[in-house]
Amino acid sequence: MGFRIVNDSIDAWTLSAFGAMPPDVAARLDALKQRATRAQRDAETPWRYAGEPLRIEQAGMRRRGGKAWNWVLSNRFLRADLCDGAGDDLIAQLQPDPESMYIHSAAAVLSMSRALLADLLGAASRLEVAEATLCGSLAGWACTPIEMQHFILRRHQQVPRLYGPIRSPGVPGAWQPLYTRAHERSVSGFLEHVFEWDAPGRCRIYNKKADIDKKIKARREYLYDHWRQRGWNGKEPVIRVELTYDRACLAGMGLAEPDVLLDQLPTLWAYVTHDVLRHIEPIPGVPYDQLPISPPWRILQAAFADRAVAQAT
Repeated sequence: MGFRIVNDSIDAWTLSAFGAMPPDVAARLDALKQRATRAQRDAETPWRYAGEPLRIEQAGMRRRGGKAWNWVLSNRFLRADLCDGAGDDLIAQLQPDPESMYIHSAAAVLSMSRALLADLLGAASRLEVAEATLCGSLAGWACTPIEMQHFILRRHQQVPRLYGPIRSPGVPGAWQPLYTRAHERSVSGFLEHVFEWDAPGRCRIYNKKADIDKKIKARREYLYDHWRQRGWNGKEPVIRVELTYDRACLAGMGLAEPDVLLDQLPTLWAYVTHDVLRHIEPIPGVPYDQLPISPPWRILQAAFADRAVAQAT
């Protein structure tokens, strides 16, 4: 059957909300938190996300990402860290569970996040993407340890401006081999590779099916269902390429606003898979920039651009 893209999506993201925390809302959250503390268990709140109630944690102030958070709301689809905004106007960070991104789609998750914040705060908040992970998954590619040595990388001293009134191509360096043994670690007998480049950003390339088989399958069965809808036969290896970008990089590219990021996913994926990272067919004596792209990588390059099942010819 050849190679097939069985997933191309945002696997995870963190949304930052900016604005003002109304004093009456802060008092209400404090009262709910005190109730949870007295009961010594998380307490249900009147707010809902994805049709399910959110619960407030009984724990005290939490520190995450260099920020002190006064309240934590969660259900199986979302974690929301909230604070009073002291020192800046960052008042919330929302982290949907990856399952929510598949069940509801990133666009629906964004809509539900906005609705929750409006219901909670009584007003709309400005949202930015603090971190996002894109993934493309290819069924039918074993990607052997030898093939893993055929990745090449071109670091960019300056990221390109991919969106906005002023755009720039960035400042790329020369192509160079990516493979080193320092990148390897075994995952169910398959070598996982974790790469980092000066984007800033990071990349993971690994056998997702082997990774799921190693862990508790019940938490990731939704991925199997998603892959089957895209032509996976239930047995083939599924090689996953994950690309994670933080806010600084997304802002530099002009992609920090969530609506813009969703609209520009094909542009971002194409930039990485064409201009930053490639899998090539090595030919002795031929410069890296002239080496042919491998067939599976050509299929992966088409992820996001065409959501129809991509198949090698």
